[in-house]
This record gives sequence, structure tokens and C-alpha cells, in this order.
Amino acid sequence: MEPEKHDLSLFSQVPFGAYSQRLIRCSLGLEEFAPLESKHVMEAVEKALKSPLRQSVGSCFATSVAILVQKERPDLLLKDLEDILYRERLVRVVEGHECIAPLSPFSEGGYPLLKAWEFTIASLTDYHHNAYRYNFHSSLGLDPKEPGGLGEALWKQFEKNFESLKESYQNKFQDIRDHESALQGAQMRLKSAYREEDIRRVQAEMQMENMRLDMLELDAQEMKKKLVDIQEGSKLFFEELDYALIGEFYEVYDPQIKGEEKENFQDSEAGFRLVWKNGLKNITQHIRINDLETYLFAIKEFFIDFERRMVVDHPYLRGLIETSSIIVQQQLQSIPFRRRIEKKQPWAYPSGGSLETLLEGYFEMKGPFQKEEVQPETPQDLFVFYLDLMKSLSTDTLALFQNNPQKRLLALFPTHAFTLLPGSEKFRQGWEDLGFSYTWVRDHLILPSKKLLDQEPNLFLDLERAVGLQGAYKLFFQGHRANFPFVVFADSNWQTPDQKVLYLSFQLDPKTKEIGVFRRTLDGSYIFPMLEWVHLYNGKETFTVYTRPFQYGGPYTTPRLWQKI
Repeated sequence: MEPEKHDLSLFSQVPFGAYSQRLIRCSLGLEEFAPLESKHVMEAVEKALKSPLRQSVGSCFATSVAILVQKERPDLLLKDLEDILYRERLVRVVEGHECIAPLSPFSEGGYPLLKAWEFTIASLTDYHHNAYRYNFHSSLGLDPKEPGGLGEALWKQFEKNFESLKESYQNKFQDIRDHESALQGAQMRLKSAYREEDIRRVQAEMQMENMRLDMLELDAQEMKKKLVDIQEGSKLFFEELDYALIGEFYEVYDPQIKGEEKENFQDSEAGFRLVWKNGLKNITQHIRINDLETYLFAIKEFFIDFERRMVVDHPYLRGLIETSSIIVQQQLQSIPFRRRIEKKQPWAYPSGGSLETLLEGYFEMKGPFQKEEVQPETPQDLFVFYLDLMKSLSTDTLALFQNNPQKRLLALFPTHAFTLLPGSEKFRQGWEDLGFSYTWVRDHLILPSKKLLDQEPNLFLDLERAVGLQGAYKLFFQGHRANFPFVVFADSNWQTPDQKVLYLSFQLDPKTKEIGVFRRTLDGSYIFPMLEWVHLYNGKETFTVYTRPFQYGGPYTTPRLWQKI
């Protein structure tokens, strides 16, 4: 079978961006300032299509999608690589909401261009800015009801201005009523006046009162307008502030942010980093915020620019806006407020990321995604669920996996996202069997394995006493025991230290003599049970499979962006 050929004509120019050029040089092993030609760009892209993509940090939600796209939709990968190399960002639109994911400044852990792409699409997991907006609102206290926050201070000032103006308006209204009474009194005196000079004097008095009333009513109308302006302007202020923050700051997935350390092969959290545009379009000049002082400086500069733009766009709110600016500066210099922000550290936070929101953001398709869930009590329950699930799919869907053993379904364990491989030979035999799934597991996995164990029933325990648990598994599965019956059902996203792909398999555990989930290489050089997941089989934790592959990558996706295949 000839290797698939790809049209690389989109990469016939060397990117202008310094960071894009650096990615190409790093990917090809060139010196730092080596001159680049179009052939280098094409070579780097061609290698990105073929290089193995493996998870290097807690980005399983993105790595699983990235592996699927690279394996099944190279056309999407090529489009993304064009965008990140020449425009240094990805753009997605979900239900009219535009999300821009800047090219990730991180690329460690594998082939640089490919890893930068993986970390870039990871930022799409917050395409709707919910987490980002929450962090800003929480750290700055933009909710007026939150004690000690910026919103409370601003709102109190708005209310103070409103009450002060309201009092002046009421005093002005009282003046109007007083002058109206004086005018009514003059009108009554005019009716009873007989002498010409008394009539002229009262008329002059009435004219003066009318002039005063006109002035007072004009003042009152202006005050009333200002009261309305404060009411509507304060609401507008917060709306514009929220919008401006999203326009001037954004978050990127940062694999260097370390959350809670996890045991071997368990997903350690990575996280998101706040970036300040500083009014600049060039992504390489944007400032990644790493500490309190940089954060406070960025917020201070943001509000100065925000005040300037608000006065231009809404000049009738100048007084309100300028007063707000003073309050902001006072808050930023306040020690309690600084301590509040320092405690929250909103510029960086660990997070596992959401697979479903990433799917929505990447494929520009608002959910819900078709999925099936189970809460197994044992790994064997999970195995039977997978087999029954496959049997329930349509004939056309099953044909995808029968014709292509590498075709994938996205799946979730409670702590890990990965891809199922239903076309894997033994796995496919299980769901193609017309009998009960439990019976098939018993006859093709459990009984043959127990037959081997019965020949030397105490071997594993003897090995464990001699060399420990890890050594026992290694020795047990060496030699002829490498043929111990197993069913590979998934790509784990991981690899061994010598860069062999680690798959997930169901097989009988020689220690417990029950079905367990193992991580293993296909050649059997490495096999070990996923002991880190044993506590998840409790009938309460949810395991998920996204069952309609056309919703996330194939055989077709959103026609607006991608050509149907």
C-alpha cells in the first residue's frame, strides 16, 4: 500500500513570524539562525503528519483529539498547521461566538511543531471563555454583591453619586414647587389689582417667576437625565468592562503549570496561563502573566486605556467614568485587595480540561454529543459494556471499524481521555460475535487464562515475594507467558521510556485472577495493570464513550470549514 500523499502547496512560503520560524528550525534540528526555505516548511509539515504524537503532560483531553485528527483527518491538521504557522492562531466560531486560540508558546515533549499544535487546540477547551471570565470576576470581585471586590467599590460609588444627585434633584423639585406657589400667589394678586402700577409690578414679578421656573425646570430635566445616565451608565460600564477584558486578555494552555502530582501513568494536572495583549496585535509581543505585580500592572494599564476609550465612545458618562477610574486605582493600591488577588492567583491555575467543550470548540459544533455512559463495579463490567455498546451501533458505523482497524472512538475514564480501537482484531471478534458478551469474555479470556494459571497456581505470589509487585508482573509475562490471552481495546495516549506506544488491554490479572485493565505494548515487552484506576470501579464513577464518530472528525464535519470526505 503506497503512503498517502498530501498537497503541501499551502506551505510554499516561509512564515514571517519569528516564533513560527523557530518552530520549523527546532522541528528539523536546524541551527537557531539558519536561513529557511520553502522546502524546510514543507518538510516540517510532512513530518508533523507522520511523527508519533504522545501525551507528555496532563493534556489527555487534547491529546486524544489531536491523535484522532492526525490519524484520521490529515486535511484538518494541514489546515490548522497553515493557520498556526502563517497567522499564529486558530479561529473557531460556535453558534456565532468567535474564539481565537493563539499559537501556543510551548512545544516540549515531542515533535515541536506537532506539540505546539496540540497545546494550541487545548486552549479551545474554554472557547466560550466561561472559566476565564469566572477567574476575572472572582479575582477582581466584579460582582457588586461580592464583599471587598472591585465591583462592590464601584457600585457603592455609583450609588453615592446617584443618591447625591437624587437629593439635589429633590431639592430642585422643591424649589420649583416653591416658585410655582409664588407664581400662583402673584396670579391671584393680579386678579385683585386695580391700579395700573400694581398691575405692572405684579406682571413683572410673574415674568421673573416664569423665567426662574424655566431655568429650574431645565436644571431638573438635566438632573433627571443624569440620574438615568448613572443608572443606565453603571450597567453599561460593567457590560463594556466584561467585553473589554475578554478583548485585551486571553488564556493559553500551559503545560508548565503543575497541579497535584499523580502516581505513575496517571494524568497530572496541567493548566492555563493568562496573557495580556497590551494593545498589540503581534502575538509574540503579548505578555504572559507570571506573578502578582505583572497582573496588577496589566490591570492598571488596562483600566487607563478602558477609561480613555469609554470617554470617547460615551462622552455623556465622562464624570461617571473618571470617578470610576479613581476608585479602581485606589483598590489596586489597597493592601487587602492585593492580598485577595495574591491568594487567588488568577493568572495561572491547574485544570484537567474538558473533552466535550474542546470538541465543541474545535469542530465548531455545539453539543450535546451522542454518548453512552456506564458506572461499572468491575473492569469486566466495563468490558461487557464496550462489547454490547458496539453491537448496538448501526451497520454503517460498524463498517468503519471493520474496514479500518485504526479507526477510533473517543472515550473517557473518570480521570483520563483516550481513544477506543474497536477495530483491534480480538476486540472486533468480541463485538462481532452474536452471542452474549459475558459468555464471549468468559470463553475467550477468562477460562483460557485460568487454565494457564492452574498449571502453576502459586507462581505469581512466589515471584511477588521474591522481587516485589512490579518485578513479579514483569517476570510473569516474560517468555511463554507473553501469550497470556488479552484484548487490546484502546490507545492510552502514552508511551514507554523507549518510545513504544502503550495500549490499554483487558486481561486476567494473575494476582487477583479477575479481569483487569492493563497498559501494555503490542510486543509484550511491557505489561502492567492500571492499579491507579482500581478505586474507580465502584458503581458510582462514570465511564463514557462518544458513539457517533461523524460528530468529531469523520467521515465528515462542519462543511463551513472543512471539505466533506
